[in-house]
Amino acid sequence: MGDVLSKAPQPMEETPTPPKQEPLLAEPWRTHKILSDGWTEKVHKALLDDIANKLKENINVVFIGPVASGKSSLINSYFTTVLNRITSKAPAGRGLTSHTLHLHQIRAVNQLKNITFYDTMGLEEAAGKGLQTERAQQIAKGEIEPGTKLDKDIVDTVEKKELFQHCIVYVLDGENIKLGLKEDLRKKIAEIKERIKDMPSGPNRVVIVTHTDNVCTEVKDDITKVFNSAAVYEVIKKVHNVTGVTFGNIFPVKNYVTEQDSVEQVDILLLLALQRIVDFSIDAIDRSNNDNYSTKGSNSVD
Repeated sequence: MGDVLSKAPQPMEETPTPPKQEPLLAEPWRTHKILSDGWTEKVHKALLDDIANKLKENINVVFIGPVASGKSSLINSYFTTVLNRITSKAPAGRGLTSHTLHLHQIRAVNQLKNITFYDTMGLEEAAGKGLQTERAQQIAKGEIEPGTKLDKDIVDTVEKKELFQHCIVYVLDGENIKLGLKEDLRKKIAEIKERIKDMPSGPNRVVIVTHTDNVCTEVKDDITKVFNSAAVYEVIKKVHNVTGVTFGNIFPVKNYVTEQDSVEQVDILLLLALQRIVDFSIDAIDRSNNDNYSTKGSNSVD
């Protein structure tokens, strides 16, 4: 009788669980008149032209946020909107500690040539680590020279008008907000807010929420659904509660991370946020030039 080889029962293949579909709202939670023409090249050009026409003088915009929130990547993404290629003007990386250690000054180009971006060290949870709130205030006042290392005490500083920041942009990772921002980071953001309030004619504040495409599967598939996403809407509400910044001044975006080419719809979302940043920077310049504000406390707008 021949040998009979018995086969061990094979485990059944598990059917992969499809990604959870996030609900879309019947009506968008935010509307922009300019998007009534669609997410088109025409709208992209109109946004860039509007921004360029408003930029009659130089404005300074500083990006502040936790480690790995996408600050440097965001600056590179703004260069992509005008250069139509993937860029690396600000060194970007991802890790547990800040990739950026110095205050980087990066002058924009083309339609954005009158904007100077300032990239900063990331905020960290641990006390004494990452960008300190006092350092953030010094940057906002224009007391720290570009190229200065930010992980040390900086004393005997002098305010320079050309380095005064007209708009502070908090950059927060939408994924982290969805999961819940750590309490230590909440406290640091709140402390920066209080320090800025103490500045006469202080800068205005805007929040940009990055990685929005990772908050909602529908938005990952189609970025133009961002304003119909219930998940993104909930994240924006959480950001409002964390920062105290007015709901309408919190903007969801997608940074260029994996793309090999520029994408019209991604550019448009980025430019909607930049349009508000430019408007608020102009307001800050007008305010600082007005003698009526020079003796008052902070008049910054959220």
